Amino acid sequence: AGIALASREGILVRDFSAFETATHIDTVVFDKTGTLTSGRWRLEAVGLHGDMDAATAIALAAGLEQVRDAATENRHPVAREIIRQAQERRLAPLPIGERRVHANGIHGRWQGQSVRIGNRAHCGLSPAAHPDQADSQVFLTLAGKLTADFSFADPLRPGAVETTQTLARAGQSLHLVTGDGPGPARKIATKLQISRWQADLSPLDKSTYINDLRQAGGRVTMVGDGVNDAAALGAADLGVALYAGHPLGHEVSDITLMAGDPRQLLAFNRLAKLVRRKIRQNLGWSMVYNVVSIPIAMSGLLTPLVAVCAMLISSLSVTLNTYGLVRQRVK
Repeated sequence: AGIALASREGILVRDFSAFETATHIDTVVFDKTGTLTSGRWRLEAVGLHGDMDAATAIALAAGLEQVRDAATENRHPVAREIIRQAQERRLAPLPIGERRVHANGIHGRWQGQSVRIGNRAHCGLSPAAHPDQADSQVFLTLAGKLTADFSFADPLRPGAVETTQTLARAGQSLHLVTGDGPGPARKIATKLQISRWQADLSPLDKSTYINDLRQAGGRVTMVGDGVNDAAALGAADLGVALYAGHPLGHEVSDITLMAGDPRQLLAFNRLAKLVRRKIRQNLGWSMVYNVVSIPIAMSGLLTPLVAVCAMLISSLSVTLNTYGLVRQRVK
C-alpha cells in the first residue's frame, strides 16, 4: 500500500525498508549540481590564457566532451552545454585521440599534445587565486598549460529553498557536497542556509564523506541526481535519486523522485510516517485479537466456528485499515 501511494506521488520505491529508514534519519547530504540546482548549466564566459581563440577552445572542449556518453541525455551538464555551444556556433568538435574519462574530467591527445578538461585538480592547476568565484568553472589545458576557462551559471531548482528550510525546522543536520570549487559551493550553501559544505570532492570523496558521517553516529540520507553520485548514494542509509535521465544513480538508490523535484523528499518523509503508523496499528489490532482469543480458545470456550469468524474479522480490520492508507493524499 505504501509503495502504491508513493508511485501515485511520483516516487519510485526500490527498497521497502526505505519507509522504516526514513523515520530514523537525522542527517541529509545534498549533491549540488542537478540536485539543488537545475543542472541546466549555461556558459557565461570563456576566459583565454594563451594564443588560442574562443572558437578553437570550444571546439577542442566539444571534442573532449563527446566521450562522456553516446546518448545526449546521459551526458554531464558541462558536456551538454559545451556541445550545445559548439552546435550553436557551427563549430565542428576537434578530433581527440587516446581519450580517457576520469572522475573530475577527461584527457586525451590533440595534434600530438596532451589536452585536459575538468576541474583544477584534474588539470594539475594550483588552487584558485580567487576562491570566491561564484560561477562554476571548468578548465582546459594544452601540454600542461592553462589555455581557457569556462564559467557556467546554474540556477537553483524550484523547491530547493522550501525543502532545505523544512528539513532544518524538523531538526535535520544539512550538508552540501560538490565537485565544484569553494566559490559556487559557498554561494549555493548561503542561499539555502546550509552551514556545512565541502567543495572539490570526487565521487569517491563524497562516498567517504557519507561514511565518516555514519561512523560518527549519523543516520544519513544522500540526495543526488545520479551524475557522480552513485557511490555516495550506495554508502548512505537512505539513497535518494532525483530523476534526471541518469540510470546509474537510480540503480543504487533506495527511492527515486521521478518528478525531479526535491520537495518530493518531504512528501516521502510524510508518507513514511503514515506507513509506519499503519503498520503499528495493524500489529496492534492483531495483538488484541490474539491476546483476547487465544486464552479463550485454550479454555475450550471458543468454538471452531467462532474462532474462524474472529480470525476473519482480524484480517478484515487490518485490510480495511490499510485500505484507508491507499485512499489518503500525502499533503
